[in-house]
Amino acid sequence: MNRRTLFAAVLALTVAPQLFAGTWLKTVDAAQKAAKAKNQLILVDMFAEWCGWCHRFEREVFPSEVFQKATSDIILLRLDTEDGKEGTQMARKYAVTSLPTFVLLTPDLAMAGQIRGYAPPADFVKMLTDTRKKHEEFTGRVKNEKNLGNNWPARLQLAKDFTAPSAFDQSEPRLKKLTTEKGIPAAIRDEAYYELALAHVM
Repeated sequence: MNRRTLFAAVLALTVAPQLFAGTWLKTVDAAQKAAKAKNQLILVDMFAEWCGWCHRFEREVFPSEVFQKATSDIILLRLDTEDGKEGTQMARKYAVTSLPTFVLLTPDLAMAGQIRGYAPPADFVKMLTDTRKKHEEFTGRVKNEKNLGNNWPARLQLAKDFTAPSAFDQSEPRLKKLTTEKGIPAAIRDEAYYELALAHVM
């Protein structure tokens, strides 16, 4: 094998992951605009240059066919958690404390779920699929909220589920209603007070 052929082979191996890893956007604004235009979720890869497992995702997971298919209807965004700018701000906002971490966001940047740690392509796609299903189930319950009426436990659970993805602005009014509405059982009211206080502390 001559030098030219060897160089071409090395170059192909080097760029292959980038060529087949889909289009990863690099700014939140660009990702949000695309997500709103297509009404799609955003998958944010929160990484750092020193993170070996993050680079393994680049080499083994992103270029895989199973990942490509699973993310064909998702906006892809990569943010460096140590850039001192947008990536660092987003890591703080969504409580990213370990790497690699993937944050699934709605077009309005509300958190739909998180996936932590490395996993091979098929396993990662399963986690992503499960996360999406949980979010779909949650949004279904939100749409049905007006029909909950006096189903206090279901209303409390929904308010708590808003707190879990750090959507406190959505959780707070729901919890407050459960502390002031007439006829609410004492146990539900007490738990709503507790969740409200806990959310404020968090």
